[in-house]
Amino acid sequence: MTLGIIACSSDDNKQSNEFEIVTLEINTIVNSYMSGAGQENIGQENKVVTDLTELEALIDRIDYIKYGNDTIVELLENADIDFEREMIIAVFDEVKNHGGYSIDITKVEEHEKEILVTIERLHRGDLTAHFTQPLHIVKISKINKPVVFVEID
Repeated sequence: MTLGIIACSSDDNKQSNEFEIVTLEINTIVNSYMSGAGQENIGQENKVVTDLTELEALIDRIDYIKYGNDTIVELLENADIDFEREMIIAVFDEVKNHGGYSIDITKVEEHEKEILVTIERLHRGDLTAHFTQPLHIVKISKINKPVVFVEID
């Protein structure tokens, strides 16, 4: 008598080790523009703020000239941020010769090895004849991974 054993396997039984990308909730603190014509000495830059000391330094830079940025400063000073569980992402565009421009954080995703922040410019400006510098500052869940910024035209 011959005994045969056949083993079968199904793809449904395989364990996946692939990381599933997670879209993080974005809570806007301020999406506006600075009016100091660049006197704040904040260039086109992206910033991650992970503690109160870094936030205070950012507020000091924005409040440098006290020219039209009072609302932004007030929103940042009054923002409810728990740095144990949250962090701030701030993006600043270059100084524009006209108003009506924006810079926008449109998506934040957690990938296996990094946090990916998508930046777009949803409003293309030329509405008013004064210097502006668009900014968008948000809070997201604090995750201990490098933050990578990607701009979409």
